[in-house]
Amino acid sequence: LMPLYLWGARRYGWDTQIWLIGSVFFLIFALARPVISEKPISVEEAGSDVILAVDVSYSMRATDMAPTRLDAAKRMLNQIVESDKKDRFGVLAHTTSAIILSPLTKDTELLTHLFGSLDESQIITKGTEVISALELSRKMSHAKRPLVVLFTDGGDELSYVKEAEYAEDNGLRVCIVM
Repeated sequence: LMPLYLWGARRYGWDTQIWLIGSVFFLIFALARPVISEKPISVEEAGSDVILAVDVSYSMRATDMAPTRLDAAKRMLNQIVESDKKDRFGVLAHTTSAIILSPLTKDTELLTHLFGSLDESQIITKGTEVISALELSRKMSHAKRPLVVLFTDGGDELSYVKEAEYAEDNGLRVCIVM
C-alpha cells in the first residue's frame, strides 16, 4: 500500500498529497485522545441538611386545627420547602417507629407531591416515640449538625431528657412544631 502511495505522490506531485498527509496526522492525533490535565475544581454547596419528621400517629387526625392536625402540618411543610431553595430536605414519618419517606433532596416538586399524598385515613397507630425519629434522622444525614424539624402533637413520654441527650450527643439541632 505504501509503494502505491509513493508512486501516486511522485506522479501527481507532493503538493496535492500534503492534505492527505495532514488529515492522516490529525486523525491519528485525535485517536490518541490527548488530554490537558487541570486541577480538580472543588465546589462548596451552601445550605444544610434539614430532616422533616412528621408525626403520623392517630392523634394527628384530631380536628382542633381545621381540617386536621396532619393537614395543618402538610401546609407548613409545603411552605418550608417552597421558601427555602438552598437546603436539602429529607422526610420521615414516625409513630412508635420511624420510616424514611424521602431521602435528602433539593427536588421541591417531589417533596410537594409527597406531602400531598400523606393521608390520615391510613393512620392506625396510636402512640408516638420521638427517639425513633431522632435516631433515623441521624442516620439520614452525614452532616455535622443537621437540623431536625419535628411536626408532632407530643409523644407518650413524661420527660424528654433521653431525647434531648441523644440530640446533643449526636449533633442534632432540633426544632419542634406542635
